[in-house]
Amino acid sequence: MMSATFALTRGLYAMAQDGLIFRFLGTVSSCTSTPFLGTWVCGVLVASLGLLADLTMLVEMMSIGTLMAYTMVAVSVLVQHYQREQVRPSETLHSQIRTFSFYHNLRQ
Repeated sequence: MMSATFALTRGLYAMAQDGLIFRFLGTVSSCTSTPFLGTWVCGVLVASLGLLADLTMLVEMMSIGTLMAYTMVAVSVLVQHYQREQVRPSETLHSQIRTFSFYHNLRQ
């Protein structure tokens, strides 16, 4: 459960920074430079699950949890893909080169 907790906290922080879940879960503490609230939320959830469940059920849930984690990542990638503007990289590169050339010519 400890390794799952570390992965859960990091995943929660990354998703909060990307805007896929509540952003306040990804706020970083100025004192410890860690996502304090997200870590506490994960810790309370894991501790309560550890107190309420027996070991056999927890082992079975770890397999399901791994499957759910991969599913969440896949869904998050799809959500991010469709939220972005559909811009072709070649058009972006050409516009940046033209902008740089324009400003470079103005300075001379």
